[in-house]
Parts: sequence; C-alpha cells; structure tokens
Amino acid sequence: MPVGTLKEAILFPNDPKSVSDEELTKVLQMVDMEKFKDRLNDVSAWSQQLSPGEQQRVAFARIMLQKPDWVFLDESTSALDLKNDEIILVQECSNFGPHRIQLLATQLYTL
Repeated sequence: MPVGTLKEAILFPNDPKSVSDEELTKVLQMVDMEKFKDRLNDVSAWSQQLSPGEQQRVAFARIMLQKPDWVFLDESTSALDLKNDEIILVQECSNFGPHRIQLLATQLYTL
C-alpha cells in the first residue's frame, strides 16, 4: 500500500482524480469503511495505520472502483470477520457487473 493520501492508496495505481469523492465514499460504505470518509485526503503510511482486515477491505474497494474483467481472490478474507465476509462477498461481489470472480478460500464460512 503506497504512502500518500488514503484516496491515493485506495485508487492505486490509478489517478486519484479518476473517481469523485462521492463515488469513493459510497464504495467505502459498501466495504464497511465509512468511518474513513473524512480522512480521504490525510497523508499517512496506510499499511501501518490500517488493520489487516481494513487493508483487505481496501482491496475490495479497489476491485469495485476499477471493475476489472477478471478477479482472482486467494484467501482474500482471511483477516475479515464473518460479518464483513458476508457483506463484502455475498452482497457486494454480486454487484461487480459482468466480471468473472474466482474465489479460493479455506475458511468454511466463506464457502
């Protein structure tokens, strides 16, 4: 995760100006990180500021914003609790659009 603003960290490697703060705030809410909406322009070493679970939620936010054709998720929820697993994977991954998602997990509740 790059050092810089939280917005830059979430949108990495894309230009932070490519997404509006409104759209980014909506995605933060979708990945249960709404509490960070007022910190989008704060500069920090986010890999040290965010918990492992929050960093995984940032990865899901990147996917939602970048909308890649393919997504391969390998143990992508290992640091998330059951509540966040369900919110992100079940509800939000289904809203990615015409993308293909390959999920690899060993946690039984993820499957």
